[in-house]
Amino acid sequence: MKLSTLNSRRTRSLGFTLVELLVVIGIIAILAAVLFPGITAAINASKRAKAATTAGQIQTAVLAYYTEYSLYPVPTSAVASQDLLIADNDAVNWKALLFGLCGNVNPYDSSTTAPGTACTNNRAITFLNLKSSDVDANGGPKNPLPPNAAHPYYNLAIDYDYDNIVGDSGTGTTSALGKLPDFTNSTTSTMKYLATGTTGGVAVWANCNGSSGSTNPNFWVKTY
Repeated sequence: MKLSTLNSRRTRSLGFTLVELLVVIGIIAILAAVLFPGITAAINASKRAKAATTAGQIQTAVLAYYTEYSLYPVPTSAVASQDLLIADNDAVNWKALLFGLCGNVNPYDSSTTAPGTACTNNRAITFLNLKSSDVDANGGPKNPLPPNAAHPYYNLAIDYDYDNIVGDSGTGTTSALGKLPDFTNSTTSTMKYLATGTTGGVAVWANCNGSSGSTNPNFWVKTY
């Protein structure tokens, strides 16, 4: 009888009561609530950093192409008298550009079937290395933190009229008619645009706001 009582007490001392278990669950819930916003912010910051890195790689690849061929890589459908703009929803032109920059290879499936308007790369030089995870099935470069499913890519402007000013004119699907966003003067409610573009041959930028309607410049990545 005494041995049985002792074993019962020992069992109770090694276990949790319902109250203790609820307290532990409550503490875990509080810690999760405190830590989750910080974890989410860190993940988003990492994705923005990746977006900035990819934007820089694309810009470097375009400039390297220019150094090699003495002209810019543009889809064959581009208008020669205007700067080229490839918008963040223009999968067709992104696919055509990346095919040439990646050495005449589609990075999403490694096929060598050229898109209909692919930019020319006669020597099949690899200026840009993208993994299949960096692009989607449409062939465009995925923005790691896009505003929504309708704007999954980057924006790119190329000085196709060769006046050493990029973003002063162009074709594309933006309300600014090919002009570059002026992130220095934009606000959280109004996106402003550079009236005369900026010096250089190529500019890349991406919306990492998480909202297509937000113009907060702190959440965009850019190369100019």
